[in-house]
Amino acid sequence: QAHCAFAAMFGIGLGALAAASLGALNVCRVRGGDMQGAGVAYVAVALAVLATTVALYPASLQDVPDRQASADVAESSEEGQRSDHCRRIALSSVVIAMCALRGFVIAGLESGIALLLESVHNWSTTEAGAAIGLCFLSCIPVQLAYSLLRSRLDILTWIRSYSVVSILAASLLYSGCAWKLGLGEPVTLLVGASVLFPALYLGDSLVGGVAVLGHNVLPAGSWLSPNMMNMYRLFSIMGVGRLVGAPLANTVTDRHGQDGYATEQVISAVVYLLLFEFLLVPLNKKSKV
Repeated sequence: QAHCAFAAMFGIGLGALAAASLGALNVCRVRGGDMQGAGVAYVAVALAVLATTVALYPASLQDVPDRQASADVAESSEEGQRSDHCRRIALSSVVIAMCALRGFVIAGLESGIALLLESVHNWSTTEAGAAIGLCFLSCIPVQLAYSLLRSRLDILTWIRSYSVVSILAASLLYSGCAWKLGLGEPVTLLVGASVLFPALYLGDSLVGGVAVLGHNVLPAGSWLSPNMMNMYRLFSIMGVGRLVGAPLANTVTDRHGQDGYATEQVISAVVYLLLFEFLLVPLNKKSKV
């Protein structure tokens, strides 16, 4: 889970840098050509991915092993098994909601900071895109640190730690933090983004790991089996969180300024931690995982 999350984080950061680079080159040589060049590049990448998928997709899935986690069967009475089944459904639902919230925060982080840098601090689209891309590449040292220290803490403690760090990082988005820290507002915005993005993203990938533990997953063939959960999590991130996060962040920023935007991000990070502490942890059957 963590390795897949790192690949996604790295791709997001690299994508922003690539778009900024194409914007600086202005390959289309027309008004608005910086964005047109990025659009053409994204379409080309999407087509390349589609062609690769079609070329490598197996003709038959009968001989492909299904590596989804198997569900542990609760050894108890029929009533106990029914209660455990309901617990697993509730835990899966909480995980899906947390994924949607992660997508909401990350999408708002990208669009809100870009809007503030361009409209308030008069940065160009290229400058803002390059800065945000570099911030998101902070996932590299964060992933290295996690790889070196992962055995020091259990998975729930890692998630809790990342969630707390996310709240602290979101607090840096307030305009007053720049004055208190003696830094410029663009710097504090970018520092907050460079911490909030990898902390929340990697923490949520570990939440997905909790969801597919044997005592939490539902059997293969059910609506909330591990394979189905992967699809629901992706839909909640892309189809719900990211769909709502960016336009709402821009609307809040337009109407209430930087501090209103920061409040939205802080509240979202706090809600994420509350969902973890008061729903996910109690619903997780074992005290240690």
